[in-house]
Amino acid sequence: MKRVFCVVTLFLVSCASIAGTPFPFSDFGWDLSEKKIVDETYLKLSGVLIGTTTFDEVVSIFGHSELYRPNNKNYSPKLLCYKSESDDTSIIFQSGPLGGWEIVTAIWVGKADLVDETLCAKSKLVDRERMAVNGLSLGLSANDVKNIIGAPTFRNFSFFAYRYEDQTNLESGEIFDVSSGFEFEFGQNQLNWFRVYQQFSN
Repeated sequence: MKRVFCVVTLFLVSCASIAGTPFPFSDFGWDLSEKKIVDETYLKLSGVLIGTTTFDEVVSIFGHSELYRPNNKNYSPKLLCYKSESDDTSIIFQSGPLGGWEIVTAIWVGKADLVDETLCAKSKLVDRERMAVNGLSLGLSANDVKNIIGAPTFRNFSFFAYRYEDQTNLESGEIFDVSSGFEFEFGQNQLNWFRVYQQFSN
């Protein structure tokens, strides 16, 4: 299994800001992290596995797309975006410092307005049906998400977040901290986009 580990300070950079939705940094909720790791069944989508698959491998699956960053700050994640040829679905693959800016550390699925569409290449593999992750798909209600994942760590009227912190012992014998979780944004009680992430540090 391929992984890249960097000992750095973790910056939570959300693509929600790219879409014009402020990420809810708040004193409420984020100190309630559950000791848990996102189940691997939520880390796989169309041959891409968070924590293992590289951007080069994503391109070999979905086709060519240009890497970009949401801003020019050193800690800003690298993103690779695709949009559907048949409906309003888009997908973003993200890698930050804890993925060496090369290993996928998060996957976003959303409607086409999740980011500037000019940054996304078209792919026949992207559509509403294919971009479902173990029961998570666009259009779900807030209650649907709670029935699948449980009560969120943080919530407001249109946003759910689930943040987990734990440790894992890798095959090498090294112990790494694992930060993982989900983010969901709703509009008119329908899921507009969701994000699944997992990152390692020591």
